[in-house]
Amino acid sequence: MRGRENNPAKAVWPKQSDSNKVWRVLNNVKIHGIKGTATLHENGLNLSFSTGFETSVVLPSSVDAATIALYRIYVLLGIYKKMYVCTGTADNATFDTAIKAMKDSGKLSVVSGTYTFSDSVIVTGKSIVIESAGTFAASESVPHIFNFVRCPNVYVQGLTTSDSGFNYALRFYRCGSVYCRDSTISNVARNGVFAQYCGSVELYNVEITGCGQDGLNVSYSPLRAELCDFNSNDDSGVVFSGTTASISRSNINSNGAHGFEESATDIGCSFAFADVDFNSNGAAGCYCRGNGFVTAHGCNFNSNGTNGLEVDGGLFVTNCGADNNTSNGIRGDGVVVETDATGNGGNGFVGSLIINGSSAIGGSTSGAVVDFTNAYTGSQVVVTGVNFGSETTSTKTITVDNGIVTDIT
Repeated sequence: MRGRENNPAKAVWPKQSDSNKVWRVLNNVKIHGIKGTATLHENGLNLSFSTGFETSVVLPSSVDAATIALYRIYVLLGIYKKMYVCTGTADNATFDTAIKAMKDSGKLSVVSGTYTFSDSVIVTGKSIVIESAGTFAASESVPHIFNFVRCPNVYVQGLTTSDSGFNYALRFYRCGSVYCRDSTISNVARNGVFAQYCGSVELYNVEITGCGQDGLNVSYSPLRAELCDFNSNDDSGVVFSGTTASISRSNINSNGAHGFEESATDIGCSFAFADVDFNSNGAAGCYCRGNGFVTAHGCNFNSNGTNGLEVDGGLFVTNCGADNNTSNGIRGDGVVVETDATGNGGNGFVGSLIINGSSAIGGSTSGAVVDFTNAYTGSQVVVTGVNFGSETTSTKTITVDNGIVTDIT
């Protein structure tokens, strides 16, 4: 076998006129998931691969000699630039060495196995991809698994930990684009993922459960999450302060405080929730305390310790449920369409609202099913086709003056 070239564009291939005659060239040859080119000639076979990133691989201490030999071949073929084998003690030092050996950007492939950390791995100023099949454990109290600082682009896939020795699994500080997917984080001492002042934070198919504080805490960074679970954390499932947050097809259930909590009161945020469950949380299912606007479609805000959905700004809610909450079903000002708020301990709906085609049957502790005390003076509440338990209304316009209904037409 001839020597490999990591960059095919720079390879010097044999020509037909050479004594080393080329018999055949095969493109898109794949070894270990990496495509390359195979050139068959008189003196043997030349393989060349280009991974796009400078890619290194980390192996756990438990690998056998045959596996190490196999990965050495991958390095010779150019699939990986370097191979690092952990010792099982302070494996963070091996990761630190691998990452520091990268230039401005690179990719780290983490082979299946357990990696034990005694300290954080801090990544500064690099664009990096970490594709992991490993599980991370802590030998003592460790601030983070990975702490990314001012990295232009970060991609993390397949990270798994369930060790309370970590305060945080992942921290991102003043990074550009942050993307995390296919990861499972549980039982860390504080927050599962903590992001501050980033250009964007995206999570896909990430499960964060059982953390000692919040599952996900994102401040002053746009957030997007899909197919995620933020359940059974001691404080809130998600704490957010920023400009925009979008969460879809996810679960935010059974957290000790709020399911979703907007922590800032001075930012006009925009929130979009679609097909999200905010159920059985200790406080509100979803509490947006700033002056922003919430759009929710196909969501459930059920059986929470205070309100199902509480919005200090505006809201547009369609095809949702807000049932059996200790206080109110939905509290806020805006539009509610085809949404049930039944069996709540307080009121079904509270605020200056336009309500259409919904059900608002009160709980046993309240005689009112819709409370307009928070409506502004002179504002109107339009109620259309709403089931109040005894009858379904025709369209009615209710004029409110200092919280008192002064006219119904």
